[in-house]
Order: sequence, then C-alpha cells, then structure tokens
Amino acid sequence: MIDAQVASPHLLRMGAQLWPRPRFLQELSRAVTDDPPLPLAPLDPDLSTPGGGLVAARDIEQRCRL
Repeated sequence: MIDAQVASPHLLRMGAQLWPRPRFLQELSRAVTDDPPLPLAPLDPDLSTPGGGLVAARDIEQRCRL
C-alpha cells in the first residue's frame, strides 16, 4: 500500500496498492498499534470526482500546518 499523494510509477508497476490518504493513514495506524483505527469520515459529495478527495485532503493538511 502506498499513499496516493506520494505515488511512484515504479512502485505501481511492482503492484503496489494506491490508496487515498485517509485510508492509507487508517491502515498504517492499524499496522503499527494495537489501538482501534480511527474511523473514516464520510466523503463530501463534492469530493466524489476522481482525485477530488485527494486534493481536498492535501489542502486540509496544508492549512493545518499554517
């Protein structure tokens, strides 16, 4: 599994699974801790376009850093 925001064509050719950031973080959390994973937030209908959720997640993350 790889984060869709850091996708590499080389890794994709090797058969890596490409996951949106929320799913990637949830699975990563599950893999490194015994705590239950954080629930995924429902998608906003406006984010249902291909790549829309990934762009929105990146924008939210950048705003949180400010």
